[in-house]
Amino acid sequence: MCKLQFKIIGLWKKKISILKEVMAFIGVMVTLNDLFKMINIELLVNIFNRLIEIIFLLIGGAFFISVYKNCPKNECIYRVKNVKSELFVSICLGDVLNDKGNILIPSNSCFDTSMDNGIISVECVQGQFQKMYYPENTSMLDKSIYEALKDNNSFKNIKRDYPMKSKRYPLGTIAKLNVVNNGSSKRIYLLAVADTNKFCKTENLTVDTYLHMLENFWKQMSIYGHTEGRLAMSVLGVGKAGYPIGVEEAIAYIVSSYISAAKNNSLVGNLAIYIDWNAINHKKIDVRKINKHVEAMCEYETIR
Repeated sequence: MCKLQFKIIGLWKKKISILKEVMAFIGVMVTLNDLFKMINIELLVNIFNRLIEIIFLLIGGAFFISVYKNCPKNECIYRVKNVKSELFVSICLGDVLNDKGNILIPSNSCFDTSMDNGIISVECVQGQFQKMYYPENTSMLDKSIYEALKDNNSFKNIKRDYPMKSKRYPLGTIAKLNVVNNGSSKRIYLLAVADTNKFCKTENLTVDTYLHMLENFWKQMSIYGHTEGRLAMSVLGVGKAGYPIGVEEAIAYIVSSYISAAKNNSLVGNLAIYIDWNAINHKKIDVRKINKHVEAMCEYETIR
């Protein structure tokens, strides 16, 4: 689904609201005309009669204002209440890799990078990231990951065949990278979202595992991450990872974990969650419903 199709569908769903607003504007104009005639204010009646010539232009203006107001936005920003620091959650539509802030890339717990034999799919976020920043080979990426994790001894060695990696890190572990693309530098975080077996298939996929991953991730970010600017991520765990949750549920878990983690940790002030256009099309996602839910969570959710 392209952006134009999505916006047209979104406007069609709001057709009643748009029609009501336009009709209300017409009603106001008719009422004013009747009022001026009733009280017989000749000057006002003459002025109003001249305005009739441009009444359709005004109606058109009211229509376009209503369309703009009701058109689905590419980004909706909500402030988190009931917290000491300023925190914002953004629901964005599009490709997370185009965000100008720092970006979180979902990976597996072994931080595999090989794209041979489908170990890392070119269609997933990590595959697209590697294609954009490491198009020739992944040796530089592997070196950067090694440097980022060299002081982390929490891994377990598992038996896997080359080119798959054998060190498995706890879910929620992050590897912080500094990358350069087109002359601009950016901070990238690779996140261990799911465990994979010796065949590079994800395993242990439960809601409890997902929640544990999120909790550990925010702890890691408070220690090794950054607290300034913006952190952009895709909807974690619903793509190749294959957790048994939908997009709406995953976003709710992510936002809830973010708000909860703010109790004892200093976190990034703006969390941007991206919903890909393809996901909106194939999974029939109700973006308006998601935005309303996130808005309510930011307004009323209390820190546990």
